[in-house]
Amino acid sequence: MDFLNRTKKIIEYNVEKIQSESYFCSNFGFVSLLNGAGTSTLAANTASLLSKQEKKVLLLDANFHQPNLFYFFDGLEVPENQSLSMYFANKIEEKELNIRVPGHENLWLISTSPKDRVDKILQANEDNLGRLMEYVSETFDFVIADIPFLPMSEWFIEILERMDKSIIVWDEQNDCGYKTVQMLEFLDSHSDCVNMVKNVVINKRTKRAYELDKIKKEFNCNYVCSLPHIDDMDELKAAGELIIDSGKMSRAYGKEFYHMVDYLLSNHKTGSSGGEG
Repeated sequence: MDFLNRTKKIIEYNVEKIQSESYFCSNFGFVSLLNGAGTSTLAANTASLLSKQEKKVLLLDANFHQPNLFYFFDGLEVPENQSLSMYFANKIEEKELNIRVPGHENLWLISTSPKDRVDKILQANEDNLGRLMEYVSETFDFVIADIPFLPMSEWFIEILERMDKSIIVWDEQNDCGYKTVQMLEFLDSHSDCVNMVKNVVINKRTKRAYELDKIKKEFNCNYVCSLPHIDDMDELKAAGELIIDSGKMSRAYGKEFYHMVDYLLSNHKTGSSGGEG
């Protein structure tokens, strides 16, 4: 068995152990600062892994204007009568949105259809998103959301506030630091959920460590940092730092990806609700 398969077995064992010890299941959001940062791949892979643990998992494609999570699974389509745009228009109920992912017994998707008109999608509002998030939180053990960076939208805050932990995903483009500060400042002044959002930044290997250090200090972020190489994940976790190379783990089941899933799960225990467990 090669290293990759051994790592997968170890993390899957840890997931089972965590769940058997009454850790509670959660809602996790991947927030993309820029198109192509890897949030969709991270969300799809995380949900696929968790669905193998005999838990009901939902993938929520909150990228309403550019839905793409269904592309990750062969044979998966979004019928018009099960599209989020129909729900936003109050033509169907929450329970009619669930689409079972082919080949995955415990995995479902809620998404808009690529054929939907933008004017339909824009009917999303705080009220129907609030009802939707309440429904999915009560129906599924895990909700994994792919969230675009649109801080001026009511639904952006509505979804983030329902996440137990959200992960900001960086790319190599220069304005990620600026966009991170912009988002955290906006959330600081408009929402109580900033403490759940600012815990982790996943970034590709970058030379812009000074930006991350500044953000960490200014916003008291617990898990914001960047290193050119990943040396010892356990040591970094013990020191309160989480370093992940999103480009590597989002395109192959590398050990960093499984450490991330392990981290997300083990950070929450029964009785917690929002924020740190």
